[in-house]
Amino acid sequence: MNLTLNVMHLHVEAINLPQATVGEPLELKVQPFVEAVAGALSPQKVLADGTHVDAQDPRTDHVAVFFPDTGWMIAAASLGAGKRYDNHDDALKAARELRLLGHDDWQLAPIAPWERHVLDRSRHEPAVHVDLFPGIVSGWHWTSDECAWSRDEKTGVAASAWDVDSDNGYVYGGHRNGSGFGLAARRVGQ
Repeated sequence: MNLTLNVMHLHVEAINLPQATVGEPLELKVQPFVEAVAGALSPQKVLADGTHVDAQDPRTDHVAVFFPDTGWMIAAASLGAGKRYDNHDDALKAARELRLLGHDDWQLAPIAPWERHVLDRSRHEPAVHVDLFPGIVSGWHWTSDECAWSRDEKTGVAASAWDVDSDNGYVYGGHRNGSGFGLAARRVGQ
């Protein structure tokens, strides 16, 4: 008997299981399945040709990092080769105009992926996982998240947005007319 398990788009197949009769317990070995799931959820460096390699791979010429556990793909470098944008709107526009790995649905990285995947507060200048994100420059990076507390009640427009300081890992709300860098991200399979 063959048994196929599908979990969150992950396909694991156990082959040549013994024939079982109805009502008879079937013994499955869980550890290989758990290891397969864990391995499939490990971060992957994405090369310019779209090839995925393990995050532990020593190459630093990758253009993005994919995190299967959350579905985020994050560019390995700051937008525009480290260009400082005049304001939040310019950084938003640059992220939306990015065409990378055949995708055109990039955005400024929200705070959540920054905090979960990019920041490494055991480091300084930059306080990021430098092996995964070798091209992130030190300095303030705009996020796609607006500061709700700065929203104008009449227009609905927020005057401020959250930004991340890649020097030390701080997160602040800054007025959207301030300058800053950008980091692109996209959701995969969502």
